[in-house]
Amino acid sequence: PGTLISTLDSALRSRRRQYEFRKLVQAMSNLMREKDAQTQLFDATLSSIADLAYTFDLEGNWIYANKPLLKLWGKTLAEISGKSSLELGYPPELARRLKRQVKEVIATRELLKGETYFTDAAGVEDYHEYIFSPVFAADGSVTAVCGTTRLATERKRAEAVAESQRR
Repeated sequence: PGTLISTLDSALRSRRRQYEFRKLVQAMSNLMREKDAQTQLFDATLSSIADLAYTFDLEGNWIYANKPLLKLWGKTLAEISGKSSLELGYPPELARRLKRQVKEVIATRELLKGETYFTDAAGVEDYHEYIFSPVFAADGSVTAVCGTTRLATERKRAEAVAESQRR
């Protein structure tokens, strides 16, 4: 009888562990579905704006770009993820400046504004203004740098015309 009870007890514990494991797997699966849905929602939201939106990791490598930016580059998210600006074909001077500015945002924990010319995949050169901003974790540490870039070619032309007329 003692052996039978011990065997049944062991079998019951094993079944309980299997049940708990299945519940854990189901909970993890549900969390992954929620995370994927949230990621799709954020990507759809950021891709519906005309501005270029993106995120850098702490090394200054690209980890996200919205659809307008990917279209400008003629690339996919998988092609840019984890790559530096230099690896994505940016001119060396611009790539170094952007990486330095990402590091500055991380160090100062403050946003940074800048402007630059950029030539897209079709060879069209435009003037852009951008803002880099730190992304904070719950503990206050910087976990990434996000940014937005806006086409500013028309504004720059208007400023040049106004300056020319002023002179």
